[in-house]
Amino acid sequence: TELHIPNNQRVKLIMQSEDVLHGFFVPAFRIKQDIIPGRVIDFEFTPIREGRYRLRDSQYSGTYFAAMQTDVIVESPEAYQQWLTEVAANPPVVAYNRAFDEYHRAHNPISTGWKVVEPAPPPLVNVPANRETNPPSGKAST
Repeated sequence: TELHIPNNQRVKLIMQSEDVLHGFFVPAFRIKQDIIPGRVIDFEFTPIREGRYRLRDSQYSGTYFAAMQTDVIVESPEAYQQWLTEVAANPPVVAYNRAFDEYHRAHNPISTGWKVVEPAPPPLVNVPANRETNPPSGKAST
């Protein structure tokens, strides 16, 4: 999945974590916001250049959480509205979540004595990920 946002318009994200501490980090924007479990975080910013930028989880919260990253697409307000109109008609599907899939493939029911936090379930999205690079939840990549 990707995050599409309009250029030169204030964007407000309302974020919350269902599992552990996460960090919304877009290095090219020079912005970072921690997302703390049990809290609702309002975060606002204004993108100023169109393009494709990398969004990363800046908090190392375990092996599988390091895989949480995607692209932010900044586009003209007109292109954003066109994209929004097109994807709004798509039925919601479960997003691919590599951390969730890897955790469930590798989870060993034998207790090791270590505390393990299960990743939150994948969200529903209107635009599924590229199935070649991001297989649907529950299927291993090749």
